[in-house]
Amino acid sequence: MLGAVACSDDSDDTGGGAVVNNADNNDTNNDQNNDTNNDQNNDVNNDGPVCGDGQCDDGEDIASCAPDCAPEGPFCGDDVCEGGENADNCPQDCDDDTGPECGNGTCEEGETADNCPQDCDEAPNNDTPATCEDLGTTACFSNFDCEDAADRCENVSEDEIELPCCVPGERGASQPGEDCTAAEDCESGVCIEGDTLQACSQECEEGEDDTCPEGMKRCIVIGGIGGWCFPEQ
Repeated sequence: MLGAVACSDDSDDTGGGAVVNNADNNDTNNDQNNDTNNDQNNDVNNDGPVCGDGQCDDGEDIASCAPDCAPEGPFCGDDVCEGGENADNCPQDCDDDTGPECGNGTCEEGETADNCPQDCDEAPNNDTPATCEDLGTTACFSNFDCEDAADRCENVSEDEIELPCCVPGERGASQPGEDCTAAEDCESGVCIEGDTLQACSQECEEGEDDTCPEGMKRCIVIGGIGGWCFPEQ
């Protein structure tokens, strides 16, 4: 019995020690479990929207993530003045100081057929004939090339490339050497601009400058056309 008691006392002491150890183990396990749970919870909590994944998730909007949440088409605030935007309805993109405005019908500096095809890659004007023959008439350089006195030589093209043809119209009255603002002003149908003079011209022979009017005593041969008087200045 004494031995049993002694063993019991030892067992109690040992048991006490065992209890302490179990408490320590529980604390350790709880700490580990808490750390694991906290890490898992933190991972879950940190799994939020990612800007740039192509989806406008909860918590994202145009202001915080324009790449994901911007609507299709022109977006006011993206620093690009696109079709439909102008300085009135989107000054932050289309202010006069920001550069060209795509969609205004003018191919401005900085615009190309790639970044603004509506301004820089317009279809040819279908109203412009390909040749004077398409109009049933002849090509010309001056009124002298038009056999019918009721015709005059006029540019009929609406494109950048000129297409002078003999078409019905009143000829100008200004004589060679007289001021002109357009070919239609001149009897010859040819108005030539110099550095300080713009005047009606006339035909001439190469080397015969003296046959040209005052201020235009330079006979210059134009390839395929012939000699014409040019301003001296």
